[in-house]
Amino acid sequence: MRRRGKDNLPQTEESEIEELEPLENAGGGGPDDDFELMTRSEIDALKLDDDEPSELEIFAERFFDTSLQSKIPMFMRLTRRSVVFLFLMLLAFITFFIIGNHQKFLDSNLKLILSLATANAIMLAIMSAFAFLESIICIATERKLLFVFYSLAFTLSVAFASSTGVLSAVLNALSDGFSP
Repeated sequence: MRRRGKDNLPQTEESEIEELEPLENAGGGGPDDDFELMTRSEIDALKLDDDEPSELEIFAERFFDTSLQSKIPMFMRLTRRSVVFLFLMLLAFITFFIIGNHQKFLDSNLKLILSLATANAIMLAIMSAFAFLESIICIATERKLLFVFYSLAFTLSVAFASSTGVLSAVLNALSDGFSP
């Protein structure tokens, strides 16, 4: 039964108060001292009775599956990634030039962007040509359809890089003007 004290607040009797245990272990360590990693079998034992994997588990298995990556030669993976990097960089330079031209950047800045785009287009064309030759070799040795798609993509990349490089070089030359 509760009584009211002199502040007119309810008071509890001594027997109703529970004692709380301290958070720390007897050894003085924190609660993380006896943390252990679970093994794969313990995790599998905790799973529900559903035999079907969840969508997250399917995505994780496909994402971390290295069987496709191990079938592609290492040099092919490196050249493919560098071609993608150079292609995206060339797209960024083109975007910078278009936005800069629209926002009336200084002529020197636009010429710098065009020079960088030309150099990047040359590097992309050379790297795409090497990657195309490498994909042709992989088609001959491994006979997989994947490398046919790579060779087509690298061919298109060579064409795009060549045309963009020529266009940016012409624009750069025209921006200097004609002098007799």
